[in-house]
Amino acid sequence: GRRQQVPRTALPTHLRGGASEMSLANYANDASQLFGNMGGAAAFLAGGLVPLSTFAAPRPAEGDSPNRLLLLRAHAITAASSLLSLLVSVMYATISNNKLREAVVAPTSSLRALLFEGEYALPWIGCNAHFVLGLLGFATTVGLNIWLTFGGAIGKVVVCAVCSALLLMLSIVNDAAGQGAGSVLALLARYAQLLVAVIQGRACGGDPSSRLLVLGSMGFAGAAAVLAVRECVLVAR
Repeated sequence: GRRQQVPRTALPTHLRGGASEMSLANYANDASQLFGNMGGAAAFLAGGLVPLSTFAAPRPAEGDSPNRLLLLRAHAITAASSLLSLLVSVMYATISNNKLREAVVAPTSSLRALLFEGEYALPWIGCNAHFVLGLLGFATTVGLNIWLTFGGAIGKVVVCAVCSALLLMLSIVNDAAGQGAGSVLALLARYAQLLVAVIQGRACGGDPSSRLLVLGSMGFAGAAAVLAVRECVLVAR
């Protein structure tokens, strides 16, 4: 059955002289709504990327130029990586949302303390980091797809539009992250720091299975990055 949530009421602690410490409250419902918003948006984008990364993706043909083959490889890698990133974001959001509704969450001084410093720091930072990476990759995939389909004449127009959108999205994320992690780069760095903490046993209760799974995930991610550079950058030389 579903556990009762601790009511979101202030819990003041009075000190000597009439002063009081910062009150604590339960922000589980607020956090659940935020995770739900992120999960829904990530799922929507992932649905749009499924055809672009699978059956509707542009395919190589006999007689393709080296430049076109390079763009095809970049398109495939970007589309697939973005889709996977968004799926990870959906997973973080869904599992955390369920956990917030089923388990009793300890009161915190603020919603920020729960999502950036408390037990939900890893899922919240990870959800946002993967959402941003997936969103930027989605926009890049659209530009590559248009270039490969309609050629350079139309492709140049769309690439300029995509670059404009990417910069604007980065500005929006930076402005929002300034109230939390600090910036997009700080968000990604914080996420990497939290993953390392899991591997070192300083998070997730030091669960050995979590440590091994995260270590394996980061290992495969590094291998994918190396192979992508080899197939898309070194081959072009």
